Amino acid sequence: WHSLPWPVQGRVISRYGREDIPVLKTWIVREGIRIRSADSAPVFPVMNGRVIYSGPFRTYGNVVIVEHDQAFFTVYGLLNNILVSKNDSVTPSSPLGRAGTDTQAVSGSGDNDYSAVYFEIRVGVESVDPLIWLTN
Repeated sequence: WHSLPWPVQGRVISRYGREDIPVLKTWIVREGIRIRSADSAPVFPVMNGRVIYSGPFRTYGNVVIVEHDQAFFTVYGLLNNILVSKNDSVTPSSPLGRAGTDTQAVSGSGDNDYSAVYFEIRVGVESVDPLIWLTN
């Protein structure tokens, strides 16, 4: 609990779980968090692991998925660029890529011209709230 470093410096702009989207008159369920960051901020894995996916993925833009021990996975999305390839070994000091434009902004204001990172933690096939694991 609260033992993992943050993948990027910034502040949380959307939380894990159900999120009400008034402008769309609906709600969505997020399986991760979005972190607003400085433009092109470096993004790091939160622990040692092996890259199992590196490339574009659905609405998450450029994505890196890292496999850790005990069926533990972390997902890093909305990246501007990717610096690692599939099967690369990574540590918390090796950058995965850089923060990119927040393509998931749904505020309705059109003001999404900032950098952000999508971050997800999965244990097996289940997502868990990253804020429980990240340092305070």
